[in-house]
Amino acid sequence: IKPACSSAMKFAKKLQDELCLEWAHGYIDYKGLKKVLKREDDEGMSLFCSILELQLSKVHRFMTGQQRAINDEIIPLRPNLGSQVQILEASRAGDRLVDHIERFRDFA
Repeated sequence: IKPACSSAMKFAKKLQDELCLEWAHGYIDYKGLKKVLKREDDEGMSLFCSILELQLSKVHRFMTGQQRAINDEIIPLRPNLGSQVQILEASRAGDRLVDHIERFRDFA
């Protein structure tokens, strides 16, 4: 039987390993929250809840911004494509968009 802390350490390691460095600022500060949660004073839980709320708001703002950015990348792909150059440019933009969406999916 593995100790309970083993899975928590695995989670922290997995989170760190799968972190998209470009978006590191958008993640929950798991390590910081864990430190606050370990406090044994009366204010520890209250502080944890306050910090968690701030962290969740940060993630929500980041994800909303990413959704907006993805939408902004979709809009130029909508016009009628006439020339081969326009088709090629739209194809490249589509490839970038797919990459952005896949990274966002992995973040979420």
